[in-house]
Amino acid sequence: MLEKTISDILKCRKTIENHKFDEAATKQYIVIPILRSLDWHDSNLYTLEVYPEKKVNKDNNERVDYALQQGETSLVFIECKSWGTSIEKFQDQICRYAFQVGVEIAVITNGKIWDFYLPGQTSTVDRRVIPWADRNFCTIDLEVENEAVSDFQKYLSKTNVEQGTAKANAQEAFQPQTPETPLPRQRYGLPILRVLVELGGTASTKQVLQRVYQLMDAANELREIDKSRRSDGQFYWDNRTQDMRRELINKGFMKDDSQRGIWEISKAGRESLLNNGRN
Repeated sequence: MLEKTISDILKCRKTIENHKFDEAATKQYIVIPILRSLDWHDSNLYTLEVYPEKKVNKDNNERVDYALQQGETSLVFIECKSWGTSIEKFQDQICRYAFQVGVEIAVITNGKIWDFYLPGQTSTVDRRVIPWADRNFCTIDLEVENEAVSDFQKYLSKTNVEQGTAKANAQEAFQPQTPETPLPRQRYGLPILRVLVELGGTASTKQVLQRVYQLMDAANELREIDKSRRSDGQFYWDNRTQDMRRELINKGFMKDDSQRGIWEISKAGRESLLNNGRN
């Protein structure tokens, strides 16, 4: 059922984009059908297991779009945004909400991209505080259908969430950053956008890679492991940068119709850069 739900959504992508789905439409036509396919019953008055507009704190008016519950206990928080909109700037908010009340898994989605976080992963073994963004353990892109189905089942199916298997799977997938761990691809996102603006909005793969390396190395962000080669011979920093390119395209921050071998920033990418104060 999940496979068909995702397939149907992708088949209707032009309809979704033509109607410019806002948050409400994304919830109704994307998020709720996926949750139902994962055995969550959004209309069950006996269990209230998919609780909308759940209040995070009784002392203020902060709310999360959906709380997946078992009895009175919230197990997953889900925050929803309009289809295709940038979700990076909201990751701190959803992680903070979940952390405040001890919710194990936090999710933020624009319908197409689903980012999963472990809010409780606060520090590494050397007691370095982990930023909210680095508590991400999985990103699902609906267009990568086979992986999407597998990851949804592992981390968001009702059975796995209620039995604690989803949290165990998440902890296994989570890679805390230590000097022996390569930086996650997400850390290359803003540098890529900065470089593209610096180079006039468009540049060759070689130009972007060279400049991203220079910027991150000068800022002492790259560790020795990032500068070393993987088993396939590719440098870790190179691999992560090129992986992040695809994610930026999926999020609409880079154009997907550029000439082969050319990277090009989009209007949304420039806006994201300004919002992050990095221009």
